[in-house]
Amino acid sequence: MVRLRKHVRNLIRRAPGLSRHKIAALAAVAVLGVGTPLILAATSSSSGSPAAGNGGGKGLLSVEVTPVVDQVMAPTMQLSGVVASARTLDVVAGQTGLVTSVSVAPGQSVSAGQTLAQLSSPSLESSLAQAEAKVAGDQAKLAEDQVGAGSGGLTQAQATLNSATSSLAAAKTAAAAISAVNSPTQAAAEVAVANAASQLQADTGSVAQAANQANLNLTSAKDAQAAQQAQAQVNTAQTTFANAEQALSDTNAADEAALAQAQAQAAQAALTVSNDLASPTTNPQTLTTDQQALSSAQANVGAVQARNSQNEDQAQAQVNTAQTALSNAQAGLASITSLNTATYSEIQAAQAASIAQLNAKDQAALTSAQAALAVTQAKDTQALDQVGSQISQAQTALSNAQAGLGVGQSAASDQLTVDQATVSADQAAVSSAQAQVGELTVTAPFAGVVSQVPITQGALVQNATPLLTLVGNHLQVYVTLSPAQQLELQSQLGDHASVAPAIPGAAAGPATLTQIYPTTNTTNQGFTAVLTPNAPSNELKVGQPATVVLTEAGVTGLAVPSAAIVYPSPSQPAVYVVTPGQGNGKAAGGGKGAGGGKGAGGPAGGGKPGVAKLVNVTLGLQTSTLTEIRSGLQSGELVVSLGQTYLASGNNNVLWSVAGGSGAASSSPSPATPSTGAPNGASAAPATGNGAGAGGGAGGGLAKGVSATIEKVNAHQVVVALGPQKVTKTVDVSSATKITKAGAAVPASALKPGEHVVIKGSRGASGAITATAISIG
Repeated sequence: MVRLRKHVRNLIRRAPGLSRHKIAALAAVAVLGVGTPLILAATSSSSGSPAAGNGGGKGLLSVEVTPVVDQVMAPTMQLSGVVASARTLDVVAGQTGLVTSVSVAPGQSVSAGQTLAQLSSPSLESSLAQAEAKVAGDQAKLAEDQVGAGSGGLTQAQATLNSATSSLAAAKTAAAAISAVNSPTQAAAEVAVANAASQLQADTGSVAQAANQANLNLTSAKDAQAAQQAQAQVNTAQTTFANAEQALSDTNAADEAALAQAQAQAAQAALTVSNDLASPTTNPQTLTTDQQALSSAQANVGAVQARNSQNEDQAQAQVNTAQTALSNAQAGLASITSLNTATYSEIQAAQAASIAQLNAKDQAALTSAQAALAVTQAKDTQALDQVGSQISQAQTALSNAQAGLGVGQSAASDQLTVDQATVSADQAAVSSAQAQVGELTVTAPFAGVVSQVPITQGALVQNATPLLTLVGNHLQVYVTLSPAQQLELQSQLGDHASVAPAIPGAAAGPATLTQIYPTTNTTNQGFTAVLTPNAPSNELKVGQPATVVLTEAGVTGLAVPSAAIVYPSPSQPAVYVVTPGQGNGKAAGGGKGAGGGKGAGGPAGGGKPGVAKLVNVTLGLQTSTLTEIRSGLQSGELVVSLGQTYLASGNNNVLWSVAGGSGAASSSPSPATPSTGAPNGASAAPATGNGAGAGGGAGGGLAKGVSATIEKVNAHQVVVALGPQKVTKTVDVSSATKITKAGAAVPASALKPGEHVVIKGSRGASGAITATAISIG
């Protein structure tokens, strides 16, 4: 209403021919027609300056502006749907029978497996009793046949088998006795062979050992001194090489540390220069000093790199020299080793002659012992062949006896198989009858609510007759999407929806878009989408209409209020951009700010009127409140969001204020802060210069940063105090808010009462301030 009165005054100034009654009528029509105050002002192209004092400049339009900032825009889609159960089932009778009891009523909640009704069927119960009796009789016959399987003809067959087993055992005993008699003779012959072979091996080893000892003595006497000298040179060269490599490693480590330190100093100097350039209050002399420090730090990095390269080259040269010395020493040691090879050849020749002489004698003894062993083995083989024939005959008799027993056992086994098959068939019949009797008890297949119970106690029902209807507890909401909506949402399944009963004031709960049918339905050629509430809700009922709100995937880009868009031609969207005037040291409205102090100069709260100019733009994503600007605007520009209806297509001199502006005065001027000429001193951007009032607008200065002190920290919000008057404001903090301290990122928990902060952000259409960045300290 304050805005409406302001623009009514502007209209009176611009159209003195209209009576106040007519203007009041126009204002009433505006309020009643759209439900919100409209700007009733005439377009002005006057270039005159506003008069100071209460009431602002005379003869100029007052408009509200909104800064162009990067925002996340997520369009929503509201649809109508119907609540349905994910599972509805008609529970039917599993058997024909009489209903003896019904345990549930319509509207009753039941759990899975709970008894719903009980049926009775005498015929099924009788069939079960008969099947159980038949199982008992057939099991008794099986037990009797199992006892009788060992009598009759099987006894004689078992006796024959036992006799054949005894004969085979006796033949094997005789063979063992013969082996026992022959074993000592054969063992003695085998020992003689083993002794001869052992003597041959011992003599050969003695000669080899003597030759090796002679070789060792000769080598020690001849080459010990030369080998020791060569090995000492190798050891010395290896030590020198290891020391050179360690020196190279130490040089590299020291050089890397020096270079890292120089680079850190250069990075810190670069950060200081960057902060100087970003700060609008940096003294030029300070900037020059910091830039010189950066140049010096960068030059130092180059000097350190050059020095490191020289040090590493020198250390590498020492490593190469040590490597060459080591290679030469190793070659000398190899040469001395090669000279000893000739001596080994002489010793090997003498060793071969001695071994050959002993081998001839020991080999003859070994051959004689082996011949004696062969004679002994021939005599034993003859005796064993005779007893082996007896064992073969006994094994044949045993096989025949086993075959006779097998025939008897097979006949008994066949009878037992028949008995066991009969019992198994009887048990299957009992299980079938038990299952049929079990179906007389009707249970809930899943948890849910009983919706209908058409049966009554005492009724006779047939198999598959519906007894009651069960509705599952898990609900779903079905909505219809147009082809265009289906294309937008086909890749956006997930938790970005809410569902509420289609009742005024009903609470909405979060839901998940779980499925979109790939084909259209036959009713309206739309696509059916299924949403699942994330939690059970007593508000949603099956068959009830529901309201569904789907939030589509958003984009981040430059955005302005949708109300700021105008169309100078049907196909060309545009906005009015305000260029602030220069401050003249006196507030255009001449009054006090919201904090009680006067704006004493500076761009905000004390400037000349701005110039509003029509700028063509290209639109992107649009929501109910915001519109993305693809081209035509830059971040920080001010677009007219209220009052643009009365502006002309050319330049317009206007008094302007930031929409929803409220905030603290700033103590230092900032060229980037927009100037305002707000009537009645209600400046809507932070007053800069010497202004002591807290009447400015955080809406206009948030993009550049507003200084504040944290008073309270709540969940996802901070309450801050602005300016000398400690005006408090609530600022929303989201997961996207960048929080830093001394240039490093910190968590939201670092925000503490009493901390001095600089807040950057934006003000939404509802007036809420959302921080995009908070710098602590």
